Amino acid sequence: MQDADRWEDTISHFLLTKRYGKNSVSVIEYILHAHLRWVSQQGLEPDSITPPQILRYLQELEQMGRSPNTVVHHFGTLSRYYRWLVGQELVVVDPTADFPSPKVSMNVRDTFSVEELKALWSATASSYERSIVGLLGINALSPMMLRMRL
Repeated sequence: MQDADRWEDTISHFLLTKRYGKNSVSVIEYILHAHLRWVSQQGLEPDSITPPQILRYLQELEQMGRSPNTVVHHFGTLSRYYRWLVGQELVVVDPTADFPSPKVSMNVRDTFSVEELKALWSATASSYERSIVGLLGINALSPMMLRMRL
């Protein structure tokens, strides 16, 4: 399959068969069209993409300032699309199949402990201050910790 219009048609067909929600469809369309533009700019065809070229595409997204989460989302979308293309027998090889999925490490932030929140609560002098400490507690503690009495 070499014709650009036919690749555009595969995106529409992919989206119809997956039954994504309206918002998801617009994001996935954006990602797949951006990928097809990049493939075309590289003088390549989507059915001849290799894992190193997928890696280069993801690296270029990072260089453009895309967040790690965005890059992971792009990779996941491309992976689902190429897996679907293989299933439809439109391409022979999925270039993302043996590619290690990019991982995003979670940011660990410092939060107040239960004891620290108790001390802050005890030091409050007004309902306004208590509401601030309460919001800190709601936003900083896990649901299990929130069930404990402060």
